[in-house]
Amino acid sequence: MSGNGQFHVDRPAFDAVMRNELNAVLATHAFERSPLLSQLLKYLVEQTLRGQGDALKAYTVAVDGLGRPDDFDAKNDSYPRVQMVRLRKALEKHYAEHGPQSELCIYLRSGSYRVRLGSLAAAYPELYRPLSAKAERTSAVPESDHPQPGAADAPSDRPTRSRRTVFVIAALGIGVLAMVAVRAPVRRWYVNATSQAPALRSPVLQVSAPNFDQDSDLGPLARVFSATLIDGLRRSWTTQVHIPPHDNPNAAHSANTPSYRLDMQFEDGARGTATIYSRLSDVRAGTLIWTKSMTVPLVLDAPSDSAAPLIVDLSSPSGAIVSHDARYVSASSQSGYPCLLKYFDFLKSRKREKEAEVRACLALPVQEARLVPTAFAVRAFFALENRALESDRSAAMRVARGFASQAADADSSDAYAQFALARLDYISDNCRSGNYHTGLAVSANPYDPIIAAILAAHAKRCGNADAAALLDRAYRLRTIGDSYARLWLILAAIMQDEPQRIATLPPNRKPEDSSNVINYYLCETLAAAGLGHRQEAEANWASFTKLLPSSKSSNDARLRHIILSDTLRAMTIKYLTSKGVVTPDPTARTSHPA
Repeated sequence: MSGNGQFHVDRPAFDAVMRNELNAVLATHAFERSPLLSQLLKYLVEQTLRGQGDALKAYTVAVDGLGRPDDFDAKNDSYPRVQMVRLRKALEKHYAEHGPQSELCIYLRSGSYRVRLGSLAAAYPELYRPLSAKAERTSAVPESDHPQPGAADAPSDRPTRSRRTVFVIAALGIGVLAMVAVRAPVRRWYVNATSQAPALRSPVLQVSAPNFDQDSDLGPLARVFSATLIDGLRRSWTTQVHIPPHDNPNAAHSANTPSYRLDMQFEDGARGTATIYSRLSDVRAGTLIWTKSMTVPLVLDAPSDSAAPLIVDLSSPSGAIVSHDARYVSASSQSGYPCLLKYFDFLKSRKREKEAEVRACLALPVQEARLVPTAFAVRAFFALENRALESDRSAAMRVARGFASQAADADSSDAYAQFALARLDYISDNCRSGNYHTGLAVSANPYDPIIAAILAAHAKRCGNADAAALLDRAYRLRTIGDSYARLWLILAAIMQDEPQRIATLPPNRKPEDSSNVINYYLCETLAAAGLGHRQEAEANWASFTKLLPSSKSSNDARLRHIILSDTLRAMTIKYLTSKGVVTPDPTARTSHPA
């Protein structure tokens, strides 16, 4: 071993150790849940083993390693550098928890893309620094949500290399490292929030152990279904999942005090089926707020499909938990979880006064770190939907793109961060990048009905190979009473030339509040046109246009604030024209890019 802690090994041994260590890292749960970081690490290792590590540049890493389009601007886009920061942090956390397979571990130096091998002490010296030295370094860090170690917690200065000590030291340092790693705008958004009044946090859902007759054959089904359900619930921003300890299910945990409790009863059904009875209780009020029964096969071929209806009903933006919590959100500006509830309520109602409330609360810092990427993504969406920016669409796109990038910088594995990037790419007709981010968004949360519906409306026109599967998913996840998702489900069926799917949607009721009648009439126009009901479509289109300002005299102007993509909007108008519902605009284009 050299004086700097690096091992000198011959080339075949170097390759073998590198690949062995790579496989060990990729097999861990953390990297399995982060396909982007796994992809990046595999690419960097392969390039290093080919002798190309020192020649790697930001552009080649972005395009070849991270799947960015060929026109990627390495000078103005920090995407590869941000992912490298995340990768180095993930590797450090991995070795803090697991240690290397042998004496060597893989690591990356700041500013370099070449993967190196070295001893743990040389590669990650921070893990071996005495706690007293670490306390001196963290004392200069601004106050944050991450607790700092007190004097009473510090052991002696004698360094140790036991795995337990490594884990403890790393755990104390993760908060500081995370603060340094993310970009400044994100850091300000939730670190400075300590000066704000406490805000309502996202609720904790306690999932109780499933109940079933121990003498029956329901045990395997209950375990598989429950595990799938919990995984699906954990993918949503709407709730945190808490599993009570098996030895004491009623034990309270200060960090996981439940807001809701989900109980499930499994019972034998007829001819190889089982019935699952679910009930959701508000623990704080001691009341039952939601129930559901469903029949599933006794042996699940596709557990995720079977559990999807329950996951959607509980954790989607229009699900039982969000709908119940939204009743208690005040009109005053509250950041974080309450503000997200306001935003999704605004999408349903389209009330102008709610738009002002959303604008005010989105400008506030977010205390809850887990919601930072989702909140930035919502800010991107709101920039497109904000009437204040309606007259300058290019400015709205620039603002939205900035927020979407900050969402991905905060956590590129967040479903809504990838959803925001995909949606903006599709609006800009950047199909290759849109398809790429669509795959990441759906992988991160395959149970969100809004993600599936909106992206399915764009997928086929952009040649997405998974367009048909995405349309199937969108219709499986459909929810009753969500007029915003309904519009995109109808558009998706029309754009994918499957209008017969529209007939499977639940009947749509005209809203009592006049604020969202415009959206209702547009939905009914498209639905009737898709099903071949021309007169009904014409009547709904007439009602739709009457509610709009007289300045919106062209079809394009009427749909511009609702369908933001120029291409998708033009295709929609062309479709309605072909069905005889509308007359072409005098200045309409004769052809449209795909």
